[in-house]
Amino acid sequence: MIRLFCLGLMDLVIINGAYLTAYVLKFKLKIASTDFIVYGNFYPNAQVGPYIKSLYLISLIWIVSLILFHGYRERRGILSGIEEATNVILSGMVATFLIMASTTIFQIFPGSRFVLLYGLLISIICLTLVRLFFFKWDSWQKRKNRMRVIVLGTDELSQTVYERLFRDQKHHYDVVGAIGLEPQKILYSLEKRYK
Repeated sequence: MIRLFCLGLMDLVIINGAYLTAYVLKFKLKIASTDFIVYGNFYPNAQVGPYIKSLYLISLIWIVSLILFHGYRERRGILSGIEEATNVILSGMVATFLIMASTTIFQIFPGSRFVLLYGLLISIICLTLVRLFFFKWDSWQKRKNRMRVIVLGTDELSQTVYERLFRDQKHHYDVVGAIGLEPQKILYSLEKRYK
């Protein structure tokens, strides 16, 4: 629960920071201004106020999108980082689409497409990095607090228990080995561990 609260808080900070950074990139540093790309209107004196007022709704849309795409589900496994990045990208695309759609109807966002694009890119990169950091932190904490165990017996049932304990990371056990007679048959997944 604390992990989810911290992750949600970090997401809010990142999303708000991303869109404010996007505003600075577009209007203060003039990246993608009329000097580089001739598209739309360029307002060199665009005020930050309307962008700040729209941040609460942008944050809400992003958080709901992250929830819908399982951005707050605990991850385990080899490809969890790729799955996490994919979920953040999908959430960002949906959130940006919803922000653009609501902007045309309700004018909730001042309307700079570059600010939306920069905000999307910065948010995706930062949210993914924070999630990977949280995943690594959780893995390290769980490894640090694991209890070392020895499986008694080498029969088929004992081997099945052994295999489940070292394969399934949700258990807080670190299997050191097994004690028993030389087994007649060793499960394929355990052959290297028994030698």
